[in-house]
Amino acid sequence: KEAVACVNAGAQAEAFRRIEPLLTEPEADVARRGRNAHAHHAAPKNQEAADYRAATALEALISYLYLIGQEERLLTLFRHSQEEKNDAQK
Repeated sequence: KEAVACVNAGAQAEAFRRIEPLLTEPEADVARRGRNAHAHHAAPKNQEAADYRAATALEALISYLYLIGQEERLLTLFRHSQEEKNDAQK
């Protein structure tokens, strides 16, 4: 249950919104293209379409950073996305 709570579109969209202000221009461009990509299917019934698009933006950004070898930047953004979540749980 804990894993599912972290990997659904809503949780990914929330993580993306936490890091979005920190993105460089090239990173923001990749995320924007990912968010605006036309899916060949609808968002799952239990997810909001906006959350699904934001989650897709996060996935595009993660893939981009990994493929260009920016693992440290990827880890920095991931840590930031989790910090605010952890602060809210305290």
